[in-house]
Amino acid sequence: VPVFEGLFIQLGIYKKFSNYTIVKRNRTGLLNWRDPQGQRFERVKLEDPKFEEEFDVYSTSQIESRYLLTTSFMDRLLTVADGHNGGDIQCSFYDQHLLLSMPCKQWLAGSSLFTPATFDLDIRVILRDIHGIFNMLDELQLDQKTGL
Repeated sequence: VPVFEGLFIQLGIYKKFSNYTIVKRNRTGLLNWRDPQGQRFERVKLEDPKFEEEFDVYSTSQIESRYLLTTSFMDRLLTVADGHNGGDIQCSFYDQHLLLSMPCKQWLAGSSLFTPATFDLDIRVILRDIHGIFNMLDELQLDQKTGL
């Protein structure tokens, strides 16, 4: 049974951290997150009301999640989510990486037997999604050292 169709992107970040933080689109019924080692995730309330409206944040460390989710990062993630047609972009901070999940159309899914296999439309979709990924990376500015 397919659970997710899209891209998972792993990005290295400069900030040092040792706990886990998960950022999910707002949904009901998401309670008592647990990582493989059995540590309890807690709901994190942040200072940005627009971000709180769009995303739920769970972490094993309230302090570290606030260190990772700065106001500028929250603004950039909201911009990326808006640019992805409000899709279910989600992310997590784990082991010095930011993991992003972006739902997208299945690439090169195949078409009818009665049409030529040019994949013209599929290639346009792939290029649009890759362009969106590069815009997202530019918007999140993960390659910049913050001095923290």
